[in-house]
Amino acid sequence: MHLSKVVEPGICIYYGRRRCSTTHDIGGLSLKRASVMREQIYRKLMKELKGQLQPSLVSNAKISKWLHLFCMYLANYTEVKEMREIEEEIIEEYFKYLTANYKRLSLGLSDIKRSMQLLEDTLHIKIEAPLLDFSLSNSSLWGNLK
Repeated sequence: MHLSKVVEPGICIYYGRRRCSTTHDIGGLSLKRASVMREQIYRKLMKELKGQLQPSLVSNAKISKWLHLFCMYLANYTEVKEMREIEEEIIEEYFKYLTANYKRLSLGLSDIKRSMQLLEDTLHIKIEAPLLDFSLSNSSLWGNLK
């Protein structure tokens, strides 16, 4: 026998093997629907960004990983739904996200630098020099990497 208990909207405690399959309305959208919408946004952004890349770069595993991370960030943490909506401020916030979570994301400094350069080239957005400065004198960068 499998028991589940809805504690409050959006939280379901389950016992046994099956998860609670109920959906709960939060702000007019069900949790399942919001998740599906984020997935659709992610797929659309990936398709648009891959379309901007040179064909030889699309199959590169690292580049695919960097695009995947960026599109997941956009879908989960921003209101961006199309590539044309991406602005420099979003790139800056993404950089802060990468530097704050680089260990969890299994990224090195060279990965972060190259992914920022990839975004600059792909989106045709000029990224400010401090975001691409990985020298030892960039104390703001090194202060974020703890």
